[in-house]
Amino acid sequence: MYGLYAEGQLAGFIGADGNALALAALAPAYRGRGLAKYWWRQVIAELLAAGHDTVTAPVPAANAAALNLYATQGFTFRAPLEIYQRVVV
Repeated sequence: MYGLYAEGQLAGFIGADGNALALAALAPAYRGRGLAKYWWRQVIAELLAAGHDTVTAPVPAANAAALNLYATQGFTFRAPLEIYQRVVV
């Protein structure tokens, strides 16, 4: 688990399982400041330094902001990930 702190607050986190980034979130108050690009670069560099030759991250096809961020970090996309939800009442 990688945490991003800004202004003394936990601004976001990235969960990793080996070289697979499993979950990422950034608080809305910290979006649009360029923090995510810096943060992802640091996490990817740490994973590569740990001996991984690739890093993977699932992202829903509809999440344009995440797709753009990942593209700036050198990710390539293999297949769209569709997310289906069901609300149980």
